[in-house]
Amino acid sequence: MWETVAQPENGNGITYGDVSVDGDHVATLTATPAEGYVLDGEALGEGWTLNEDGTATWTKQLTSKYCDVVVVPVVPVVNPAECTVEDQGSTVWETVAQPENGNGITYGDVSVDGDHVATLTATPAEGYVLDGEALGEGWTLNEDGTATWTKQLTSKDCAATPVVKPPTPGLPATGGTLPWGLAGGAAVLLLAGLTAVAAAKRRHANQ
Repeated sequence: MWETVAQPENGNGITYGDVSVDGDHVATLTATPAEGYVLDGEALGEGWTLNEDGTATWTKQLTSKYCDVVVVPVVPVVNPAECTVEDQGSTVWETVAQPENGNGITYGDVSVDGDHVATLTATPAEGYVLDGEALGEGWTLNEDGTATWTKQLTSKDCAATPVVKPPTPGLPATGGTLPWGLAGGAAVLLLAGLTAVAAAKRRHANQ
């Protein structure tokens, strides 16, 4: 970024030409006295030179200043604590997605301490500067020009799977499907019939 020159206003018997800047960033301006006026060559200020035609020319080598590109780090994405089959009966915590480097910013690795506080540092590249007034939630600008993001992670308790005891299988049924009472009665009748048949055979044999 280069210095600029404000165009002087005409007055006090002097007309000023337009300010011109050449390829070498040298600014030039001419002052022309009105009729009846003359420029005081001995009282001219810095940069002015009195010309033979009575005008005066002002010149100045302009200087430049390099302006850093102002950037803002992204706010990291925090993934919620979600329970899975493997997590049943345990506690799970939020996780932080690692931001991708870009836009003149390099991000350090996400670290989580024993208190489950996540920390991340953003470092601007040469020619870039972090905008301390536009930092997102959780970011703090450091004295060395970097910024640090912190977040207290939260947890979620995952319910344990209840223990289910399978039922004891019953013995396989044999014979018919008659109830026990009816089946017993049928057995008694069958036994009585067999006994009667045996007795009849004995009587027949004795005759």
